[in-house]
Amino acid sequence: GSSSGRPRKEKGPRVIDPNQEYSATGRKKRKDAGKLRTPPRAWTPEEERLFREALKLYGRNWKECASHVGTRDQRSFTSH
Repeated sequence: GSSSGRPRKEKGPRVIDPNQEYSATGRKKRKDAGKLRTPPRAWTPEEERLFREALKLYGRNWKECASHVGTRDQRSFTSH
């Protein structure tokens, strides 16, 4: 059956946040929607060196890798 032992989280009435924006279909809008992305920039030889070093040290732990390089966030890592 579906008895997993955990109490079900009851879905109460929807709380409408006055600061939250909604699309025409009533869905919540993403907070970053419509923000201009910073244009992509090339990895410097130093960033590239730190990137490879971080990969050896932390593997695919992008958060750790990003803090190792310092000038890039984890999203930059996943797409590099």
